[in-house]
Amino acid sequence: MKKEDFLKAVEHEVKTLKKLATKEELKNLNLGNFNPQIPEKCIYGQMTGHCASKRAKVLMDNACIIVTNINEDEDDGGTDKLEDKSYSSIKKFINGKNTGQGWKDKGGNTDIFSGTSRNYRHLSALEAYICLKGAKIKNIVSFLKGESETLALQES
Repeated sequence: MKKEDFLKAVEHEVKTLKKLATKEELKNLNLGNFNPQIPEKCIYGQMTGHCASKRAKVLMDNACIIVTNINEDEDDGGTDKLEDKSYSSIKKFINGKNTGQGWKDKGGNTDIFSGTSRNYRHLSALEAYICLKGAKIKNIVSFLKGESETLALQES
């Protein structure tokens, strides 16, 4: 996937979240505390309290159009090794269209899927973007919270 297409997917995700997420959910977002391996600290977990919640799944299913498949056991691609990476170094992990790869629904709990977890090897485009060197994290937060009307993801 070309970097431009990846950035379009990130832009789509951010703009969709701005439309669909409540003000309270957006208020909970703190990308400085982002950690894709912790259910309450990934993008969707921060907004909804837990990324295996039904609300998180609704947001992700609507906003996320591509995913990255990060295998934590790989020497060159675990989420702990994603920080400060270039796009070319993570490009091989882009898995394609979001088809719910990261969800296992086994339960009936109304808030959090009983016995269910989001597969943390699958990050949304936005979650992968945040880990990249030069990511415009402050701009994304300002845009989502309505403090800025411009969403710039790369240098002009």
